[in-house]
Amino acid sequence: MVKIIAAGRQFDVSCIVLDKDGTLIDFEHTYGRRTADWIHALVKAVPGENSHAQLFANTIGYDWARQKVLPDGPIAIVTGSKLVTLAAGVLYQQGLPWHQAERVAIETIQQTLGAPIKAAEIRPIGDVLGTVNRLRKAGVLLAVATGDDREPTMETLSLLGITEDVAMIVCGDDPLPEKPDSAVLQSIAAKLGISTEHMLMVGDTINDMLTGKNADVAGSIGVTGSTGDPAALVDYADVTVDSIDKLEVMD
Repeated sequence: MVKIIAAGRQFDVSCIVLDKDGTLIDFEHTYGRRTADWIHALVKAVPGENSHAQLFANTIGYDWARQKVLPDGPIAIVTGSKLVTLAAGVLYQQGLPWHQAERVAIETIQQTLGAPIKAAEIRPIGDVLGTVNRLRKAGVLLAVATGDDREPTMETLSLLGITEDVAMIVCGDDPLPEKPDSAVLQSIAAKLGISTEHMLMVGDTINDMLTGKNADVAGSIGVTGSTGDPAALVDYADVTVDSIDKLEVMD
């Protein structure tokens, strides 16, 4: 067991589970522009008057006026397949047959949000590489639990330089329930041979905090440095920090 200090509170843990977007990397920097591009592509597919950007934005949780991802909205939380269903539903309401609406939603999300990630699109929140190395040297097992698909997740971890430091990765397209289902963390615990009671769940959304609570982890740590809403997270997190480099190892 390793003693971890976060915002003055001590946790005895053997594993820290990290969300990816909004926790390790700045979600807005990587996906903000891509989300707007996806909305534009969806609007072009609607027959007739092209004034539906706000409708698509409201549906997926994007502030169209400010061009920002909304904390705890679908785009910040759910899997790609659920985003496709949400977008296809709007397209269907606007007159597209369902088979066409679903095809358009899939094609446009692959061309925008799902396009290969470039190094310039990755902005770590705090000293991610240094923190991961420090935690690993202290004997902490690290895992990642994200709603994103496996391919972009592996691309991101590789660009961050931490792939080899992560003992297990659970993604949105894995054959598991999604966060906040406790099965996400229970599967990690079973694979690593530990108890969820000896885990920390670290993430930037209420969904992440509920994931930790549902699995009875040692602590749920809210990260506020990207999309995380401090006012909302405080009611669900045990403590909040602005980046994972605020996690300290007690000597």
